[in-house]
Amino acid sequence: MAVRPDRLRRTRTSERSASLSWPRHILRAVWHWDFVVSLVIGVVGFVVMLTAPAPLVDIATFAIPAIPFGIAVTGFNWTAQRWVVDRTKESPIGRIVRFIDPTEMRLTIPYLIGMALGVITTIAGIAGLLVKYSLDRTGQAAFLSLLLFLVMYSLMATVSLIGVTIRHQRRYSMVQAEKEELERVQRELLLSKKRD
Repeated sequence: MAVRPDRLRRTRTSERSASLSWPRHILRAVWHWDFVVSLVIGVVGFVVMLTAPAPLVDIATFAIPAIPFGIAVTGFNWTAQRWVVDRTKESPIGRIVRFIDPTEMRLTIPYLIGMALGVITTIAGIAGLLVKYSLDRTGQAAFLSLLLFLVMYSLMATVSLIGVTIRHQRRYSMVQAEKEELERVQRELLLSKKRD
């Protein structure tokens, strides 16, 4: 029995997709412009805070707003991820996604990273409130820089994911419009055959 070429292609694609491990997918999703820019901002913030002659701002000034911000980022990314997954479940675009990526790992990892960033930002905010009096100047500068990095990365990653989600919506809408147009043409053909 001969193997159909389309099944052979799917098998190769599935094997290639399965061979990429979680860490590799995560690294590909993390290593983007938003991470690099946030890291640079965090490092520059650390250097500025460490070398500034003025006393540092109290950690609580940034830790308290970081807690609800992290919760909001987690909630947004969870909602967006659920929306994208639910939207692609039974749609033609979902079949295309599952053909290329049967586990939908590439589709969901950016949102999972966004959720993790929100949780980590919230935990860092809570930790900042707990350790704010026990840190020396270098420790305070390092902690404030970490908070700055996490907040900036969460913010930039969320903005980036908004763009990704909008692109998913556009693709879904285009495919849905094509499907509806095809169904309309098929109905017209059936009506014209019945008339004849």
